[in-house]
Amino acid sequence: MSARRVFSEAEKDFIVADIHNRMTRWFRGRRVDAACLYWAALTRDYLNKHYDVGAELQAGTMCWRFNAKDDGHTPTHFSYVWDPDSPLSRAMLERGLLPELHCWVAIPEMREIVDLTTRYLVFRAAQAGFKWTAPEPPPFLWTDQLPNGVVYDADDLATTFAGALLALST
Repeated sequence: MSARRVFSEAEKDFIVADIHNRMTRWFRGRRVDAACLYWAALTRDYLNKHYDVGAELQAGTMCWRFNAKDDGHTPTHFSYVWDPDSPLSRAMLERGLLPELHCWVAIPEMREIVDLTTRYLVFRAAQAGFKWTAPEPPPFLWTDQLPNGVVYDADDLATTFAGALLALST
């Protein structure tokens, strides 16, 4: 592996557009906005095939601040929280389904996170009944430093399960 240390913003824009086009042509599920596992897998495979950067699938908890005001009572973050001990997660896992979690790509040598699904967060939050009043997320996240109030917390078990589910579906 010969990792490139820096992708320019123009390169990132090109790569993201190419992956987006491939995903929208390839994905046959009902909800491309709810397919983080497949977005992450396609992104990982694309980056490794074309750039040999050692990109890896990661899964776990993701949180983005959607509420600009914190009154101490109402939710502030739109999140997918990995909790393997919750009854709902256990039921999903027993059925071989993806429980609540989020998937993205990490490029460890570059210390970067790549998530091409941030373009859907405002829509997904609205579907869950939340009005987004904080600054909106960018169309994609590709960074070595997360924005304030944003959490990506990878979990080994979540990543292993997501990878196994992906292997079964391909």
